[in-house]
Amino acid sequence: MTDSSTLSLSGELDVAVAADLREQLDRLIGSAPAPAILVDLADVTFLDSVILGVLIGAVHRARDAGGDIQLCGVRPAVRRVFSITGVDAVIDIRD
Repeated sequence: MTDSSTLSLSGELDVAVAADLREQLDRLIGSAPAPAILVDLADVTFLDSVILGVLIGAVHRARDAGGDIQLCGVRPAVRRVFSITGVDAVIDIRD
């Protein structure tokens, strides 16, 4: 992706922050005709299934708008969650 917006997240991501994350992603998706969004998870230590759902939904909305969302900086423990759940087949994870 070129000319992308970056959203950097940190800490533990769970249901308590899901609505805020959804709003941030929706704002970025709506900011360009073909949104290219990079979500930096380098400082994320945990995420739950609600956050997985938020990310998957955002990817679908971005793709419907002609864009995409990619993840980067994913720690091994968090990457394992994406792998176990199969979300890594839906969302592109960059090294």
